[in-house]
Amino acid sequence: MLEGHTAGLLIYLGVLFLSMLGIGFSFARTSWRNYRYLWQMPGQLVSDFIATDGFGLVLINMALLGFVSIGYVFLAGSSFSGPVMGGIFTVVGFAAFGKHLRNTIPIMLGVYLANQVFVWEASSVGSVLTALFATTLAPIAGAYGVIPGILAGFLHMALVMNVGYLHGGINLYNNGFSGGFVAAMLVPVLGFIISIKKFPREESDQ
Repeated sequence: MLEGHTAGLLIYLGVLFLSMLGIGFSFARTSWRNYRYLWQMPGQLVSDFIATDGFGLVLINMALLGFVSIGYVFLAGSSFSGPVMGGIFTVVGFAAFGKHLRNTIPIMLGVYLANQVFVWEASSVGSVLTALFATTLAPIAGAYGVIPGILAGFLHMALVMNVGYLHGGINLYNNGFSGGFVAAMLVPVLGFIISIKKFPREESDQ
């Protein structure tokens, strides 16, 4: 059974996200049918979903990402503490500015797989926060696909758990620091691979 504070926070989040879902549908009854068009956006800057898709669809997107974040907390076997709540609201907030289910879930999956491979405790607050904040890399999954997204999440988790030694604890935001490293490393490589596939080298006639 859920502990008292965890149950209370879960009820609060459930009511909040269900309300957002209902209000979203009330603003635009066709939002659900149009949601698949939002999925086609990679999430790269600038991705203002309110400007491009409307307030109703954005509320629906925020609610769905909220439920997905809750689902990840349960998958990891963690609890709803203050930091975890903050991480969930961070994901939900950026659901209005670049994040959606298609580019976010692969990142979380990559983090979860890294926990299993390296035998880190997936239920720890640090690991759960890493999964939530790693969605800063969502544009990679949106632009390059599911597999690169999973790889980005995997590398992000591996780096977050070790990058503290690099800066000696001076930088308190390991996730942002690590996300920048992963993006700087992966994006040029993925872009190069795509350019090769798009413009294959012409064979010589000789």
